[in-house]
Amino acid sequence: MNLSIILLIFVVILLQQTNCITFIVPASQIQCFYEDIGVATKVSLDYQVISGGQSDINFQVLLPHGSIFYQEEKQKESKFTFSTNEAGLYSFCFDNTMSSVSIKKINFNLQLPYGIDNTDFVEDKVTGLEKGVVELNERIQRIRSEQRYYKTREMIHRNTTESTNSRVLWFSFLELTLLATMTAIQILYIRKMFETKRRV
Repeated sequence: MNLSIILLIFVVILLQQTNCITFIVPASQIQCFYEDIGVATKVSLDYQVISGGQSDINFQVLLPHGSIFYQEEKQKESKFTFSTNEAGLYSFCFDNTMSSVSIKKINFNLQLPYGIDNTDFVEDKVTGLEKGVVELNERIQRIRSEQRYYKTREMIHRNTTESTNSRVLWFSFLELTLLATMTAIQILYIRKMFETKRRV
């Protein structure tokens, strides 16, 4: 019995597909990803701009027939969930046409349930344990998604901190060089002033 419960938990955990990628969107370009999704499917997605320019991007979700389902402009990050009303090829597009110079590095996470759907169960044949396993799977997937999100946020903040530290280091070096130069000029000026007074 314990083996069957462990096997059931393992199978349910594997039934959720997660697509998480990090990619580059060149300046003045649009990068799209396509996914064939069934009707009444719960889709969760999130993205973060890791680096590039103002760290913002335009984002669109296009329905299978081509109309815009969801759109955001100049966002650094976003997270949302929706249910599909029609089956077909959905497009997830990242638009960097507002930038003529900066390339953007994006982390994109798309979660789709695969395998057993809750509507496939006949209510009287589903035990409390099976419902609990399905609920546990959903919670594990949300936790994984949150971990990826916070890992990306940490990477963004680390890059910002390293950039700031580098700038402070170079400014300190410049300040030290300028201070040493000013000290040398003042010493030379004072020596010259005393040499002039001795001659008089």
